[in-house]
Amino acid sequence: MIQFRNLKKLNRLLYLLNILDSGEIQVQREARELDVTERTIQRDINDIDAGGFPIYKAAPGVYKFIEGFSLKKMNLTEAEASLLLVMQDVISPLGKPF
Repeated sequence: MIQFRNLKKLNRLLYLLNILDSGEIQVQREARELDVTERTIQRDINDIDAGGFPIYKAAPGVYKFIEGFSLKKMNLTEAEASLLLVMQDVISPLGKPF
């Protein structure tokens, strides 16, 4: 059973990913909007980063996706999607830069 606390965190993460996809996260603004502390937003950003999403700190308290990245659906063939999964398995042991 999913705990309510975990569900709230999941909702925050999805909200923040959508914000990133349309622009940038401003930690103070999002903390006010979601009625949480700035530290909570920072932890959520760390979780998004650890999840492999390409984000960077654009300015103090401001985070963005790297140039050109988007969550919008990509049109891949089944073969292309399979190749990406294989490449991920091969590259992941090489570390974060890859």
